[in-house]
Amino acid sequence: MAAVSSQEPGRRGGSRAGRAARDSSVAVDAVGNPVVAWADYDGAAGHMEILARRWDGFAWVEMAGS
Repeated sequence: MAAVSSQEPGRRGGSRAGRAARDSSVAVDAVGNPVVAWADYDGAAGHMEILARRWDGFAWVEMAGS
């Protein structure tokens, strides 16, 4: 299993510069792939998004609706 890296947040699907990620959660889907979800706060725009990514064995893939 690959780890989520905070070193490359834009490439890995994490929070972008100027934004704050918090309240993260990790789970495993029905076939054993890790899934991460977190709240992403954009202070400049003043809103929060819930984002989620699933590891497909090769890369972190954005989940529909996040």
